[in-house]
Amino acid sequence: MSIGAGTAHQLTFKVEAEYILARMTGPRTRAVVSSLVTEIAQAAIENKRGKILIDVRGLEGWLGIVDSYMIVTRDFHQFRGKGIVKAAIVDRPHPKLGEWFFENVAHNWAFNLRMFESPDVALDWLIGTEVGG
Repeated sequence: MSIGAGTAHQLTFKVEAEYILARMTGPRTRAVVSSLVTEIAQAAIENKRGKILIDVRGLEGWLGIVDSYMIVTRDFHQFRGKGIVKAAIVDRPHPKLGEWFFENVAHNWAFNLRMFESPDVALDWLIGTEVGG
């Protein structure tokens, strides 16, 4: 499934047995990412998938600290109580932030979310094959 064809961003979904895969392309702005978070939450809920693998390496640019914080604290509420239990995001490391700031904010708000550079490692963690996952 593809959403956003012909617009500045595009979101594609692939429903797997244990999770849903979402891939994003386009500009990385707070408005775009907020919209995509809503679409991903709806797709996961509609497809009854509690685990989400999100590949954002196709997004252009970077979110600042405030925008990242606002997305987690204002947009992630859509995941609470809806059966979504775990999310892995695959991205490039932010050039100015040494750590995964987005992941830290998510953990502080009690979301089971981790950031990865490798899709394979992300998937291992997401479906629970990683030791301690």
